[in-house]
Amino acid sequence: TLLEESRELKRAQLGPRHPDYLGTVYNLADVYDRLGRDLEAAELACEAADAGDVVSADERIRRWRKAAHLCRLTGRYREAETYLKKLVSVLEPEGGAAPADAQALADTYDALGSLYGEMDNLAMAEQMFERAADLLRSAK
Repeated sequence: TLLEESRELKRAQLGPRHPDYLGTVYNLADVYDRLGRDLEAAELACEAADAGDVVSADERIRRWRKAAHLCRLTGRYREAETYLKKLVSVLEPEGGAAPADAQALADTYDALGSLYGEMDNLAMAEQMFERAADLLRSAK
């Protein structure tokens, strides 16, 4: 496809850590995701997410979410867990302060709970679901 060709050209011209190249990688992952090409989408989403230090914080969060979702979908549970934990680390303030986006943090804990359930770690799943519920209750 044209997007695949663009990806290869940008990689050759700009290098594998350039923001424009990584944006193309992310966009191609999104296209593959929409086409149901989950394995390819997961590979590309992880590539784009792993170089998150070259993009804005909001973009990094968006890429980690996409990578976590696709890794979970394709059975790459440990990778999904890693991305979700990275999300928690940036969404949850230190020192017990209220999070800036309690809904996003609760959604992340909910995703972790579902992931742990799929991994048959029911004790951790329960903890994550409880944390999500606590966040939503306190945000009211």
